[in-house]
Amino acid sequence: MALLRTIHIASIGGNQVATFADVDVCSATGWETLCQVAQALGFPSASLSLVTQSAVVIDHSLPLQESIGPDGCDDPIVLTCVLGPSRVIGVKREHWMMRTNKIGMILGRSLRRHAGDKPCFKICRELDPSLQDDVKQLITDSCAPRLKELIHVAVRAAYRPATATALSTPAEECVFKDESLGACINFSSCRLWTCVPDFSIKDVAPASLWFGGDPDPVFAGAVLWRLLDGWPGAAPDAADGAMAAGPVLEVLFAATHPDLHELGVAAHLMAELEEVATQMGCAAVAVAAVPHQGRRFWAKQGYLVHATLIEIALQGDGDNPSGSSKMQTTLEPGTSLGEFLKSKMLLFTDTPLVVAKVLRTS
Repeated sequence: MALLRTIHIASIGGNQVATFADVDVCSATGWETLCQVAQALGFPSASLSLVTQSAVVIDHSLPLQESIGPDGCDDPIVLTCVLGPSRVIGVKREHWMMRTNKIGMILGRSLRRHAGDKPCFKICRELDPSLQDDVKQLITDSCAPRLKELIHVAVRAAYRPATATALSTPAEECVFKDESLGACINFSSCRLWTCVPDFSIKDVAPASLWFGGDPDPVFAGAVLWRLLDGWPGAAPDAADGAMAAGPVLEVLFAATHPDLHELGVAAHLMAELEEVATQMGCAAVAVAAVPHQGRRFWAKQGYLVHATLIEIALQGDGDNPSGSSKMQTTLEPGTSLGEFLKSKMLLFTDTPLVVAKVLRTS
Protein backbone atom coordinates (compact mmCIF):
# COMPACT_ATOMS: atom_id res chain seq x y z
CA MET A 1 0.00 0.00 0.00
CA ALA A 2 1.35 3.44 -0.95
CA LEU A 3 2.37 5.85 1.79
CA LEU A 4 2.63 9.33 0.31
CA ARG A 5 4.71 11.95 2.05
CA THR A 6 6.17 15.37 1.27
CA ILE A 7 9.96 15.40 1.63
CA HIS A 8 11.90 18.57 2.40
CA ILE A 9 15.63 18.48 1.63
CA ALA A 10 17.69 20.84 3.77
CA SER A 11 21.34 21.86 3.77
CA ILE A 12 23.53 21.37 6.85
CA GLY A 13 22.87 25.04 7.62
CA GLY A 14 19.14 24.35 7.73
CA ASN A 15 18.21 26.06 4.47
CA GLN A 16 15.61 24.28 2.36
CA VAL A 17 17.09 23.31 -1.02
CA ALA A 18 14.36 21.11 -2.52
CA THR A 19 10.87 19.77 -1.90
CA PHE A 20 9.32 16.61 -3.35
CA ALA A 21 5.58 16.12 -3.00
CA ASP A 22 3.60 12.87 -2.94
CA VAL A 23 6.61 10.57 -2.58
CA ASP A 24 5.66 6.96 -1.92
CA VAL A 25 8.18 6.19 0.83
CA CYS A 26 7.26 2.50 0.69
CA SER A 27 8.52 2.09 -2.88
CA ALA A 28 10.96 4.97 -3.54
CA THR A 29 14.52 3.93 -2.71
CA GLY A 30 17.25 6.03 -1.18
CA TRP A 31 19.13 5.98 -4.50
CA GLU A 32 16.13 7.24 -6.49
CA THR A 33 15.66 10.07 -4.00
CA LEU A 34 19.36 10.94 -4.09
CA CYS A 35 19.21 11.24 -7.90
CA GLN A 36 16.29 13.65 -7.57
CA VAL A 37 18.28 15.72 -5.08
CA ALA A 38 21.32 15.73 -7.38
CA GLN A 39 19.17 17.10 -10.21
CA ALA A 40 17.67 19.76 -7.93
CA LEU A 41 21.18 20.86 -6.92
CA GLY A 42 22.45 21.02 -10.50
CA PHE A 43 24.31 17.69 -10.46
CA PRO A 44 27.30 18.68 -8.28
CA SER A 45 30.46 16.59 -8.57
CA ALA A 46 30.63 16.34 -4.78
CA SER A 47 29.42 13.10 -3.24
CA LEU A 48 25.97 13.34 -1.66
CA SER A 49 24.30 11.58 1.25
CA LEU A 50 20.93 12.03 2.92
CA VAL A 51 20.54 11.97 6.70
CA THR A 52 17.36 11.82 8.79
CA GLN A 53 16.55 14.03 11.78
CA SER A 54 17.62 11.07 13.93
CA ALA A 55 21.08 11.09 12.26
CA VAL A 56 20.44 7.91 10.24
CA VAL A 57 22.11 7.83 6.82
CA ILE A 58 19.64 6.83 4.10
CA ASP A 59 20.56 3.47 2.54
CA HIS A 60 20.67 3.57 -1.28
CA SER A 61 19.21 0.11 -1.75
CA LEU A 62 16.30 0.25 0.71
CA PRO A 63 12.89 1.88 0.40
CA LEU A 64 12.86 5.21 2.23
CA GLN A 65 10.41 3.95 4.86
CA GLU A 66 12.88 1.28 6.01
CA SER A 67 15.78 3.74 6.33
CA ILE A 68 13.77 6.57 7.87
CA GLY A 69 12.15 4.46 10.59
CA PRO A 70 10.11 6.45 13.14
CA ASP A 71 10.75 9.70 11.27
CA GLY A 72 8.60 8.28 8.47
CA CYS A 73 5.50 9.11 10.47
CA ASP A 74 6.20 12.82 10.01
CA ASP A 75 4.69 14.79 7.17
CA PRO A 76 6.64 16.54 5.82
CA ILE A 77 9.75 14.40 6.28
CA VAL A 78 12.91 16.46 6.59
CA LEU A 79 16.19 15.02 5.26
CA THR A 80 19.54 16.79 5.41
CA CYS A 81 21.78 16.69 2.33
CA VAL A 82 25.44 16.30 3.23
CA LEU A 83 28.13 17.11 0.67
CA GLY A 84 31.23 14.93 0.80
CA PRO A 85 34.55 14.90 -1.10
CA SER A 86 34.41 15.27 -4.88
CA ARG A 87 33.22 12.10 -6.53
CA VAL A 88 35.86 10.22 -8.54
CA ILE A 89 34.61 7.97 -11.36
CA GLY A 90 37.15 5.15 -11.28
CA VAL A 91 39.95 4.81 -13.84
CA LYS A 92 39.93 6.76 -17.09
CA ARG A 93 42.42 4.50 -18.88
CA GLU A 94 43.46 1.06 -17.69
CA HIS A 95 46.48 0.98 -19.97
CA TRP A 96 48.29 3.19 -22.40
CA MET A 97 49.15 1.66 -25.76
CA MET A 98 50.65 3.56 -28.67
CA ARG A 99 50.67 1.74 -31.98
CA THR A 100 54.05 1.64 -33.65
CA ASN A 101 55.32 5.17 -34.14
CA LYS A 102 56.83 4.08 -37.46
CA ILE A 103 53.33 3.98 -38.98
CA GLY A 104 52.67 7.52 -37.84
CA MET A 105 56.04 8.68 -39.17
CA ILE A 106 55.39 7.16 -42.60
CA LEU A 107 51.90 8.60 -42.74
CA GLY A 108 53.13 11.96 -41.53
CA ARG A 109 55.68 12.20 -44.31
CA SER A 110 53.08 11.13 -46.89
CA LEU A 111 50.52 13.62 -45.64
CA ARG A 112 52.96 16.52 -45.60
CA ARG A 113 54.21 15.62 -49.05
CA HIS A 114 50.65 15.49 -50.36
CA ALA A 115 49.21 18.50 -48.54
CA GLY A 116 52.18 20.84 -48.41
CA ASP A 117 51.19 23.82 -46.27
CA LYS A 118 47.50 22.94 -46.36
CA PRO A 119 45.86 21.45 -43.23
CA CYS A 120 45.88 17.68 -43.24
CA PHE A 121 42.62 17.45 -41.30
CA LYS A 122 39.36 19.32 -40.97
CA ILE A 123 37.07 19.74 -37.98
CA CYS A 124 33.44 18.60 -38.30
CA ARG A 125 31.04 20.29 -35.91
CA GLU A 126 27.90 18.98 -37.60
CA LEU A 127 27.20 15.40 -36.55
CA ASP A 128 26.05 12.63 -38.86
CA PRO A 129 23.62 10.41 -36.88
CA SER A 130 24.60 7.39 -38.97
CA LEU A 131 28.17 7.64 -37.59
CA GLN A 132 27.22 7.79 -33.91
CA ASP A 133 28.34 4.20 -33.28
CA ASP A 134 31.71 4.86 -34.94
CA VAL A 135 32.53 7.83 -32.72
CA LYS A 136 31.36 5.95 -29.64
CA GLN A 137 33.76 3.16 -30.57
CA LEU A 138 36.68 5.56 -31.12
CA ILE A 139 36.28 7.18 -27.69
CA THR A 140 35.42 3.95 -25.86
CA ASP A 141 38.50 2.17 -27.26
CA SER A 142 40.74 4.86 -25.76
CA CYS A 143 39.26 4.56 -22.26
CA ALA A 144 38.75 1.99 -19.52
CA PRO A 145 36.03 -0.58 -20.36
CA ARG A 146 34.00 0.39 -17.29
CA LEU A 147 33.39 3.84 -18.78
CA LYS A 148 31.60 2.43 -21.82
CA GLU A 149 28.08 3.23 -20.61
CA LEU A 150 29.10 6.69 -19.34
CA ILE A 151 30.65 7.53 -22.72
CA HIS A 152 27.60 6.23 -24.57
CA VAL A 153 25.30 8.45 -22.49
CA ALA A 154 27.51 11.50 -23.12
CA VAL A 155 27.75 10.86 -26.89
CA ARG A 156 24.02 10.22 -27.10
CA ALA A 157 23.42 13.57 -25.38
CA ALA A 158 25.73 15.32 -27.85
CA TYR A 159 23.69 13.94 -30.76
CA ARG A 160 20.43 15.37 -29.43
CA PRO A 161 18.87 18.20 -31.47
CA ALA A 162 19.79 21.71 -30.38
CA THR A 163 16.16 22.40 -29.47
CA ALA A 164 16.24 19.54 -26.97
CA THR A 165 19.46 20.67 -25.28
CA ALA A 166 17.91 24.06 -24.58
CA LEU A 167 15.35 22.54 -22.20
CA SER A 168 15.89 23.40 -18.53
CA THR A 169 15.19 19.84 -17.36
CA PRO A 170 17.65 17.24 -18.73
CA ALA A 171 16.17 14.25 -20.51
CA GLU A 172 16.52 10.94 -18.69
CA GLU A 173 18.72 9.52 -21.46
CA CYS A 174 21.25 12.33 -20.88
CA VAL A 175 21.83 11.52 -17.21
CA PHE A 176 24.36 8.81 -16.30
CA LYS A 177 23.47 6.94 -13.10
CA ASP A 178 25.58 4.35 -11.33
CA GLU A 179 24.50 3.39 -7.84
CA SER A 180 27.73 1.50 -7.09
CA LEU A 181 29.70 4.69 -7.70
CA GLY A 182 27.09 7.01 -6.23
CA ALA A 183 27.24 8.85 -9.54
CA CYS A 184 24.43 10.89 -11.06
CA ILE A 185 25.88 13.05 -13.86
CA ASN A 186 24.09 15.35 -16.28
CA PHE A 187 25.53 15.29 -19.81
CA SER A 188 22.74 17.25 -21.50
CA SER A 189 25.11 20.14 -22.36
CA CYS A 190 27.66 17.87 -24.09
CA ARG A 191 28.98 18.72 -27.53
CA LEU A 192 31.05 16.55 -29.86
CA TRP A 193 33.49 17.51 -32.59
CA THR A 194 35.24 15.10 -34.89
CA CYS A 195 38.36 15.39 -37.01
CA VAL A 196 38.61 13.75 -40.44
CA PRO A 197 41.30 13.62 -43.17
CA ASP A 198 40.92 16.48 -45.61
CA PHE A 199 41.47 14.34 -48.68
CA SER A 200 41.24 10.78 -50.03
CA ILE A 201 43.51 8.29 -48.28
CA LYS A 202 44.41 6.37 -51.41
CA ASP A 203 46.19 9.40 -52.85
CA VAL A 204 48.49 9.70 -49.84
CA ALA A 205 49.81 6.37 -48.68
CA PRO A 206 49.19 2.67 -49.17
CA ALA A 207 45.78 1.82 -47.75
CA SER A 208 47.27 -1.07 -45.77
CA LEU A 209 48.98 1.47 -43.51
CA TRP A 210 45.77 3.25 -42.61
CA PHE A 211 43.13 2.16 -40.14
CA GLY A 212 43.65 -1.55 -40.63
CA GLY A 213 43.49 -1.19 -44.42
CA ASP A 214 40.25 0.77 -44.57
CA PRO A 215 40.63 3.09 -47.61
CA ASP A 216 37.93 5.47 -46.34
CA PRO A 217 38.52 6.09 -42.63
CA VAL A 218 35.71 7.80 -40.73
CA PHE A 219 37.46 9.64 -37.91
CA ALA A 220 41.00 10.70 -37.19
CA GLY A 221 39.99 12.02 -33.77
CA ALA A 222 37.16 13.32 -31.61
CA VAL A 223 36.67 15.57 -28.60
CA LEU A 224 33.67 15.44 -26.27
CA TRP A 225 33.13 18.59 -24.20
CA ARG A 226 30.62 20.57 -22.16
CA LEU A 227 30.27 24.00 -20.56
CA LEU A 228 30.45 24.52 -16.79
CA ASP A 229 28.49 27.56 -15.64
CA GLY A 230 28.98 29.64 -12.52
CA TRP A 231 32.67 30.62 -12.49
CA PRO A 232 32.63 34.08 -10.81
CA GLY A 233 36.11 35.11 -11.93
CA ALA A 234 39.11 36.17 -9.85
CA ALA A 235 40.20 39.66 -8.85
CA PRO A 236 43.58 41.07 -9.98
CA ASP A 237 44.91 40.72 -6.43
CA ALA A 238 44.00 37.01 -6.22
CA ALA A 239 46.88 34.64 -5.53
CA ASP A 240 46.59 33.09 -8.99
CA GLY A 241 46.01 36.40 -10.81
CA ALA A 242 43.03 37.99 -12.53
CA MET A 243 40.50 35.88 -14.42
CA ALA A 244 37.31 36.95 -16.09
CA ALA A 245 33.97 35.51 -15.02
CA GLY A 246 32.17 33.22 -17.44
CA PRO A 247 31.65 29.58 -18.35
CA VAL A 248 34.54 27.12 -18.33
CA LEU A 249 34.79 24.62 -21.18
CA GLU A 250 35.51 21.13 -19.82
CA VAL A 251 37.14 18.59 -22.13
CA LEU A 252 35.60 15.28 -21.06
CA PHE A 253 37.30 12.94 -23.53
CA ALA A 254 39.72 13.48 -26.39
CA ALA A 255 40.57 10.51 -28.61
CA THR A 256 42.84 10.03 -31.61
CA HIS A 257 42.92 7.04 -33.95
CA PRO A 258 45.85 4.82 -32.83
CA ASP A 259 47.63 5.16 -36.19
CA LEU A 260 47.62 8.95 -36.01
CA HIS A 261 49.08 9.86 -32.63
CA GLU A 262 52.13 11.40 -34.31
CA LEU A 263 50.22 13.71 -36.63
CA GLY A 264 48.98 16.43 -34.28
CA VAL A 265 45.28 15.56 -34.53
CA ALA A 266 44.58 16.32 -30.86
CA ALA A 267 46.51 19.61 -30.99
CA HIS A 268 44.54 20.62 -34.10
CA LEU A 269 41.24 19.84 -32.35
CA MET A 270 42.21 21.73 -29.20
CA ALA A 271 43.44 24.82 -31.06
CA GLU A 272 40.11 25.23 -32.82
CA LEU A 273 38.16 24.40 -29.67
CA GLU A 274 40.01 27.11 -27.72
CA GLU A 275 39.33 29.63 -30.47
CA VAL A 276 35.60 28.88 -30.39
CA ALA A 277 35.58 28.86 -26.57
CA THR A 278 37.02 32.39 -26.62
CA GLN A 279 34.35 33.50 -29.09
CA MET A 280 31.66 32.04 -26.79
CA GLY A 281 32.98 34.10 -23.86
CA CYS A 282 34.53 31.21 -21.93
CA ALA A 283 36.99 32.18 -19.22
CA ALA A 284 39.07 28.99 -19.49
CA VAL A 285 39.36 25.47 -20.87
CA ALA A 286 39.96 22.65 -18.37
CA VAL A 287 40.67 18.92 -18.54
CA ALA A 288 41.44 16.08 -16.13
CA ALA A 289 44.65 14.82 -17.71
CA VAL A 290 45.95 11.24 -17.62
CA PRO A 291 49.64 10.94 -16.67
CA HIS A 292 50.88 9.97 -20.13
CA GLN A 293 49.39 13.14 -21.62
CA GLY A 294 49.26 15.51 -18.67
CA ARG A 295 52.78 16.82 -18.36
CA ARG A 296 53.78 16.83 -21.99
CA PHE A 297 50.84 17.32 -24.34
CA TRP A 298 48.85 19.73 -22.20
CA ALA A 299 51.90 21.72 -21.08
CA LYS A 300 52.87 22.11 -24.73
CA GLN A 301 49.40 23.54 -25.40
CA GLY A 302 49.86 26.14 -22.64
CA TYR A 303 47.87 24.47 -19.84
CA LEU A 304 48.81 24.92 -16.19
CA VAL A 305 48.02 22.76 -13.16
CA HIS A 306 45.16 24.13 -11.05
CA ALA A 307 44.43 21.08 -8.87
CA THR A 308 45.87 17.66 -8.05
CA LEU A 309 44.31 14.41 -6.91
CA ILE A 310 45.28 13.22 -3.44
CA GLU A 311 44.28 10.32 -1.22
CA ILE A 312 42.82 11.00 2.22
CA ALA A 313 42.31 8.51 5.04
CA LEU A 314 38.74 8.05 6.24
CA GLN A 315 38.29 7.36 9.94
CA GLY A 316 36.81 4.07 11.11
CA ASP A 317 33.05 3.78 11.36
CA GLY A 318 30.99 4.15 14.51
CA ASP A 319 31.15 0.41 15.32
CA ASN A 320 34.90 0.30 14.86
CA PRO A 321 36.31 3.83 15.20
CA SER A 322 39.84 2.56 15.73
CA GLY A 323 39.73 0.23 12.73
CA SER A 324 42.05 0.50 9.76
CA SER A 325 41.48 3.63 7.70
CA LYS A 326 40.06 3.50 4.21
CA MET A 327 41.60 5.66 1.53
CA GLN A 328 39.49 7.97 -0.62
CA THR A 329 40.64 9.95 -3.64
CA THR A 330 39.72 13.62 -3.72
CA LEU A 331 40.83 16.82 -5.43
CA GLU A 332 43.16 19.33 -3.81
CA PRO A 333 42.75 22.76 -5.46
CA GLY A 334 45.81 24.94 -5.93
CA THR A 335 43.99 28.01 -7.24
CA SER A 336 40.57 29.63 -7.02
CA LEU A 337 39.76 28.18 -10.45
CA GLY A 338 40.82 24.77 -9.13
CA GLU A 339 38.36 25.19 -6.25
CA PHE A 340 35.57 25.88 -8.75
CA LEU A 341 36.54 22.89 -10.91
CA LYS A 342 36.52 20.64 -7.83
CA SER A 343 32.78 21.17 -7.50
CA LYS A 344 32.00 20.80 -11.21
CA MET A 345 34.34 18.50 -13.14
CA LEU A 346 34.25 14.82 -13.90
CA LEU A 347 37.26 13.26 -12.15
CA PHE A 348 39.06 9.91 -12.37
CA THR A 349 41.49 8.08 -10.10
CA ASP A 350 44.24 8.07 -12.73
CA THR A 351 44.03 11.77 -13.69
CA PRO A 352 46.39 13.28 -11.10
CA LEU A 353 46.37 16.73 -12.70
CA VAL A 354 43.49 19.06 -13.44
CA VAL A 355 44.96 21.48 -15.96
CA ALA A 356 43.42 24.59 -17.42
CA LYS A 357 44.24 27.33 -19.89
CA VAL A 358 42.98 30.82 -19.05
CA LEU A 359 41.42 32.47 -22.10
CA ARG A 360 40.33 35.81 -20.62
CA THR A 361 41.66 37.84 -17.71
CA SER A 362 39.15 40.69 -17.96
